[in-house]
Amino acid sequence: MGEAGRKGLAVANACVAGGLVSALVLQSPYMVHVLVMAILHAAVCYGFLRAEGWCPWAVGVLSSMGLVFSGLSIYVAVVMLGEAVEAYLLITGLSVSLGILVASLAYAIFRRDEFGAEGP
Repeated sequence: MGEAGRKGLAVANACVAGGLVSALVLQSPYMVHVLVMAILHAAVCYGFLRAEGWCPWAVGVLSSMGLVFSGLSIYVAVVMLGEAVEAYLLITGLSVSLGILVASLAYAIFRRDEFGAEGP
């Protein structure tokens, strides 16, 4: 898996960051937690691309925030929106985000030797 998997996770985190920013722009610009998560996803994307030593730590922080946020948001979408099409789209997007977070965390834990403390 190596470098190709790391770059794939970088692209996936960039896509999630773009999705969060678009939700921020289209929904409400006052959701600070979404802005923080989008910035962390962009930082993790950079960390995966450059194999930075701080990347596993950033993935850990992002996963602890993102898993709680996505899990609660899925619950709220089911309870509040019911069977609306928006609920299904929101649940799908948040489930994909959860999957990317879990895959990023697993990669950062099990392949942490690829992330050097020194720069390129």
